[in-house]
Amino acid sequence: SRELHKDVKNEKFDKNDIEKGLHELRRRLRWILIETISFNGFVETVPEPLKNKVGAWFTELSATRGSKLLDDKYIRYQAPTVEEPLRIPFRQLAIINDVVSQIGGLKDKAEAMIEVEKMIDEAGVTGERREKLKAQLIVKLDAAEVDHRKASRKFMKELNETKLLKNFADSLEEINQK
Repeated sequence: SRELHKDVKNEKFDKNDIEKGLHELRRRLRWILIETISFNGFVETVPEPLKNKVGAWFTELSATRGSKLLDDKYIRYQAPTVEEPLRIPFRQLAIINDVVSQIGGLKDKAEAMIEVEKMIDEAGVTGERREKLKAQLIVKLDAAEVDHRKASRKFMKELNETKLLKNFADSLEEINQK
């Protein structure tokens, strides 16, 4: 997560291409989840103390997501099957999981909209008819006008301001040295 922290800090995911921008940010964040869940049985989650802005972000997400924040299938772990399991900072992992979920929802809507635009362009529909057809397809496909670059910037800003990824890496080291 330290490498990802650097990439976020350098705004690497501010791209016109959704695959290289917002979707790549989501993929990289999701790898943190995949890596931890792949060691299911060898890890235990620890409700680590939260520092500074990460704590405020967790509180904000808890207020809006309730118990769903900490009870998601992507961060559910079985009891450890080894004597000294690797400890995972659970609340920060829950924030990462929530960000992945939020980006996924936005990405799906943005991609649906991109496909709507392509289909209309390929059909050669123009003018007022184009706008009516586009509006109907948006409703039918549950698509939405999503500025994926703006969304990517928003998430990178939040990740930068809270230093979540750096704090996650630091917490991982700290709780496993005890």
